[in-house]
Amino acid sequence: MMFARYMHMLSWGLLYASFSVIICYLYGVLNNKGNSISFSMGKKRLGRLYFADVIIYLIITTISAIRLNTGSDFYNYYTYFNQVKEKYTSVKEILIQPQSGYSVLSWIIKSFIDYEFAIFVVIAVLSYAYLFHMLRSEIDDTPCALLCYMFLGYYAYSNNILKQYIAMAFIMCAYLNHDRKKPVRFVLFVVFATWFHYSALFVVIVMYLVRRMEPSFGKYWMSVIGGIGVGLVVSHVLSFAIRLIPSAAGYEKYINWRRSGQFRLIAAVAGMCVIYMILTFVILKYKENVKTVNEKRYQEIIFLIIGLGINLVAVRQWIINRMAIYFYQFIILILPTMFSGMEPKKRKKLKTYLYFAMFLYMIFSSIFLGENEYYSYNTVFSGDTVISDVQYNIIHGWSR
Repeated sequence: MMFARYMHMLSWGLLYASFSVIICYLYGVLNNKGNSISFSMGKKRLGRLYFADVIIYLIITTISAIRLNTGSDFYNYYTYFNQVKEKYTSVKEILIQPQSGYSVLSWIIKSFIDYEFAIFVVIAVLSYAYLFHMLRSEIDDTPCALLCYMFLGYYAYSNNILKQYIAMAFIMCAYLNHDRKKPVRFVLFVVFATWFHYSALFVVIVMYLVRRMEPSFGKYWMSVIGGIGVGLVVSHVLSFAIRLIPSAAGYEKYINWRRSGQFRLIAAVAGMCVIYMILTFVILKYKENVKTVNEKRYQEIIFLIIGLGINLVAVRQWIINRMAIYFYQFIILILPTMFSGMEPKKRKKLKTYLYFAMFLYMIFSSIFLGENEYYSYNTVFSGDTVISDVQYNIIHGWSR
């Protein structure tokens, strides 16, 4: 029975990997053509719209918007959205609830559109629009950035952990606006991020404390050793911390959660440790290339080191791993910057090795990572019903 389950997961992983490769290849080809439209008002340039961005944006947005029963909490997100008007009588009533961002967004959308899957469409449209805007604003090698986004699983996250993914996007907005010395926007984005997921506040505090630290191999190894050490006592630390925060009591069930000891989840987190240890090590090796091209990207390497430490802590507490990806997401900007600072021959060789490593990781994570309990190929047009992941696994004859 488990063999059948893993074969199903493998087929999903191969399908996702193939889709990602096609998307990245197509984007690279279209981007090389350089077709774009410039917008301006009088003498003021408003921006430029790239044909490559539009095509890939439409594809990944459509796939995300029409998926059905895909993602660890698809059923829950669907239910929250469609019951929000029944559960609450006004937005004011929602605002006093903790982490109410998703519910408020659901209320607003539901007030205009009664389509049962509208929440997924709106989130896809907005989140990927921001993705391409950010990439064009921050880096030159956008095909490399998109490849990192797809191969390292961030597109999968955008379909699986919606509330945290939105919080991650707001954290990125907050950081970039802080860096541009726009304090009001920074505060607003931090509030929005925390509004969707409490974890965002912890991330902001840590980022603020470490943002000026110089990235180094010494800190890299301290993160590795420290992460392993803290991982041995993390359950006790979390139990104590949650008792101090009454509103976080709902997370206590995860501390001794039976699934944290599952081989699949331990392997998933360990696999993520391996790929990011490799990538961060390589980036540190060529950190001067990053610094030469962009001082901001150089400073952001410290976030990868922090993420690695959290990742290692999470090997036996899988749910903590979600904190690591807040910090890891900066690799989408850092790795392309590193490559752009290298001479062409070395860049081509290193890209080949790292892209292949990320490709293997993409298949591995699609199989093992516990963010997708469904492995469903269905769409909203398939005629299937919305079911919970438990029901899905029962129907297919395997347990979680």
